[in-house]
Amino acid sequence: QQPQQQQREPQQQEPHYKQQQRYAVLMKGAPEIILRRCTSYRIKEQILPLDDEFRARFEQAYEHFGKRGRRVIGCCARTVVAPRSLEFSEDTVPSEEMTFLGLVSIADPPRENVKDAIAQCHDAGIKVFMVTGDHPLTAQAIAREVGILPPPPKESRKRSESRSSQSLGRRQRDSVTSSFRLSKRDQLLQQYKQEQEEQRSRALESQQSGSQQESQQQQQQQ
Repeated sequence: QQPQQQQREPQQQEPHYKQQQRYAVLMKGAPEIILRRCTSYRIKEQILPLDDEFRARFEQAYEHFGKRGRRVIGCCARTVVAPRSLEFSEDTVPSEEMTFLGLVSIADPPRENVKDAIAQCHDAGIKVFMVTGDHPLTAQAIAREVGILPPPPKESRKRSESRSSQSLGRRQRDSVTSSFRLSKRDQLLQQYKQEQEEQRSRALESQQSGSQQESQQQQQQQ
């Protein structure tokens, strides 16, 4: 007798809910762009819808850090349910209707020699420009810190002088500054010319010395 073939039990399909997976989508970037992608914000354990009051607090915090030369990054997140077999890409990962989490302030001070280098450029009459992708307030604070921009205006009570005296003082300062810059630039140009002349004279002496040695060797061979 042939052994009876055992009937195979049909494989039970995995329940639908077990085929799904919860994913946390995290995003960071420029705060104003991150905020545009959000419809809610998280505070402690609550998620609340964005409103004008929150946007005003957001702008206040952003300006607070920007005026102090801080680089600011916004962070947001969202939880999604998707199949486990999902292949993540820019098309499959949602980037809208996010929940705003907060701002990160980063202190990235300039190098120690930047301020002195910019001062030397100004003394030589060179105009310095700064190109950056930071927030305008952050760029302005850093430019003032390294000397590209003048210091912020003084208190209003110190600026209550008459316009005539301010104009006169400004003309005097401009005159002194211009003469100083010209003299400093002349000094640098003179120093550069001297260095060039010294290099030419050393090269000429080296060439003459080589010619003399060649002529002496030819005489000895004769």
